[in-house]
Amino acid sequence: MKSGYFVLLLASFIGLTSCQTINSSNDAAVSQPSSSETAINVQHRDVIAITSSDNYTRLGAAYLARENYEKASVKLKKAIQLNASNAKAHNYLGVLYWRLDKPQLADKEFKLSQQLAPLNSAVLDNYASFLCSQKRYQEASTLFGQVFSNPLYDRLSNAYQVSADCDLEIGKMNT
Repeated sequence: MKSGYFVLLLASFIGLTSCQTINSSNDAAVSQPSSSETAINVQHRDVIAITSSDNYTRLGAAYLARENYEKASVKLKKAIQLNASNAKAHNYLGVLYWRLDKPQLADKEFKLSQQLAPLNSAVLDNYASFLCSQKRYQEASTLFGQVFSNPLYDRLSNAYQVSADCDLEIGKMNT
């Protein structure tokens, strides 16, 4: 990580030394950033936005855990506003909508989250659990199968339990 900061510092120094001077209409010298300096500034803003998005996601998740759904919604939507590719924020927003009995919105957020992080076991587990609760058992079973392929997933035992409950519902339908 230190080497990344050194590269950024070096690039900033190089960028500062390569500023161009142009004359404005009143002949005063104005310093304009070079293209490399502009790229560094854009990347820096992106890093700040992503970090802020992650912080808002953590806040939203904490409010969600405390069942403060209004604040959770505000924080998670802000996280997505800052970084639309934040799969965790979409996942938590899916859980929030699920708890608020808004299945269409929940499904939309879970699908987005899965598209953004197709190998994330927590995303797959939450979406599969949601699908099971919506009696979409075959879809849930497929996703649970993907969850089970990750032996390092820390909530694997819970996923097995929910999957078993889902399988029982499938069995009831077939009898």
